[in-house]
Amino acid sequence: MRSGKPNVPIQFKDNTANATDWLWDFGDGTLLPSVQNPTHTYTAAGTYTVTLSISNTGVAANCLVQYSANIVISNAAPDECTYVGINDPIPAIGDLNVYPNPTKNHLFVQWNNGADKNCTIAIYDMLGKSVLQQSVENTGAITEQLDISHLAAGSYVLMVRNAHQFIKRHFVVE
Repeated sequence: MRSGKPNVPIQFKDNTANATDWLWDFGDGTLLPSVQNPTHTYTAAGTYTVTLSISNTGVAANCLVQYSANIVISNAAPDECTYVGINDPIPAIGDLNVYPNPTKNHLFVQWNNGADKNCTIAIYDMLGKSVLQQSVENTGAITEQLDISHLAAGSYVLMVRNAHQFIKRHFVVE
């Protein structure tokens, strides 16, 4: 178990070889894409599950690996918490297809949700700000059409999350 204090920055570190892309979910609603070793500050005491998604780890192109760890934020924690490592694997949702990419007004998202009935589709800009959230209540193979006509041109991260796992893909709006 890792620990830290509220309002004290914590340095997170990924030691994965050959990683080319990262997505940190700090468990407090904050997502940070494209940073290997970020610093994050929790503002409230509590136990948070931090999840790191990395891709292109040398196993295969577009391979996604996820790790998670709990961190306890408490006023009783030591004053300094220098590094938090992540090393517990979580399986990823199978075959997530996002098309067309690049796109303009609509984005199709296709995946197999397995036996999980509820999941969430979320889109984040490159600063980690949520720009779209949508719930899906289905099992098995799913195809969703998202209206993204309100999004400005740029790069985005799409995340599909169910009760047990999540997976992300990058896409571009022209």
